[in-house]
Amino acid sequence: MHQVLFIILLLFLCTPLKVQAAVSEPSTPRALPYTVLASEKEEIGGLLFRDYAISLRCSIDDYDLMTDSQLRDSMIAAAWELFLRDGANCTTVRVYPNKYYLQHSKSIAVVRLRTGSEYLEEGWSWDVDFIPTRDAIQLYSLWYSLRPDYIVQGCYGLELDYDGLLSVVASRLAVPKELISPPEERVAECGEL
Repeated sequence: MHQVLFIILLLFLCTPLKVQAAVSEPSTPRALPYTVLASEKEEIGGLLFRDYAISLRCSIDDYDLMTDSQLRDSMIAAAWELFLRDGANCTTVRVYPNKYYLQHSKSIAVVRLRTGSEYLEEGWSWDVDFIPTRDAIQLYSLWYSLRPDYIVQGCYGLELDYDGLLSVVASRLAVPKELISPPEERVAECGEL
């Protein structure tokens, strides 16, 4: 009887150690600090899922010098810290250069940490989609920060004054508008087909 209790106690004590051994603290020497822009929490079948949107605390000039490994270290360090804080079975972190990228669901990288369940494949997975340049971030941010001021009444309701917005963005960036690739396509207006 004592042997059975001892074995059950031993199994109980070893189970958490096995989970912790499967996922250990990563080495992230090039990690940058971050800010959480948004988060979501969901529980499904007793499993806790946390999804975070973060922005790295660096200037847009730093993106021109950023490497894939620095971005990877930064998002993995953030995922690890948030995982330790919340203890979710699946922690997902998506990186956005700023709020305008978040508003349009344009993440530049994603990392997932899964652990603590036989129903999830344990471990890390990540993907770096792209690292935008300083000029690309500046264009995207300026375009979407000014965009609400260029919504006008058109033939079919509210429309974007695309040419007006493009002219102002080109002027502020001191670049000919022919050299600008706006982050959204021009939509045909009244009479244009």
